[in-house]
Amino acid sequence: MDEQKLEFLDATFSHVFLSFGSPLIDDLVAAAKEMYRTLKPGGTAVTALWLNNPQGECAQDTHQAIWGPNA
Repeated sequence: MDEQKLEFLDATFSHVFLSFGSPLIDDLVAAAKEMYRTLKPGGTAVTALWLNNPQGECAQDTHQAIWGPNA
């Protein structure tokens, strides 16, 4: 599912989570708007990510070396 165009109705969830996905999202603002659109009034949105993750950078470099820069 495209995180920038979620397939849920407005105000569907009491809680919305994004866990370590933000480095993979092209348009963080659009994704955040979708999170809040699907959140019920008074609901809770949570995001989690590493501020600095050398292992993730290594994994990304390896992935791109194998599959190419647009994979």
